[in-house]
Amino acid sequence: MWPVARHNESTQDFLFRALDIRQKVLFASGEECADVSYDLELVQTMFRRSLSTGIRDDIIRSEFAVTLAKKDVSDEELVTVMNTITGRAAGTATQN
Repeated sequence: MWPVARHNESTQDFLFRALDIRQKVLFASGEECADVSYDLELVQTMFRRSLSTGIRDDIIRSEFAVTLAKKDVSDEELVTVMNTITGRAAGTATQN
């Protein structure tokens, strides 16, 4: 159910897809007619695990792990940090 980055998918696109899936799971879980209901903490744990294991680039994954380790990190902070890390990684790749 939780995503892994596709071969041709950017790291930012992977993050947005994971955020979207998390929101859909939470929304479906909150519906009265839902067959299965998932606890917010479980969904957050699985979301973080998916991000920490699904990013294809080892350097980006290890740098992003610091942000994922924070308990109350916002979606906006995740996106900002990811953009900073990937921008820095792209700059390093261009210099090489």
